[in-house]
Amino acid sequence: MTTSTTPTTELIFEAMESRAWDRDELARRMRVPRSVLDSILSGHRPINAPVARLLVAAFGERTPEFWTNHYDNYQADLKAGKRAS
Repeated sequence: MTTSTTPTTELIFEAMESRAWDRDELARRMRVPRSVLDSILSGHRPINAPVARLLVAAFGERTPEFWTNHYDNYQADLKAGKRAS
């Protein structure tokens, strides 16, 4: 089960793995440079509405709101000290 204490990037990696995609493939499908995707996956870029729309377009599932809400909830949990170990 996925909770907000699961890093949003982990959900992205799981979706990539289930499709046998590497970072280059996801970047291609999102139509972003690999460096942008790397910044997202490393946590240096937030998963905001534009990024969420790109994830939905690439994966063909979930909604932009799913991605932004999960990211926001995870960030709130981090600040509250509820991070999963």
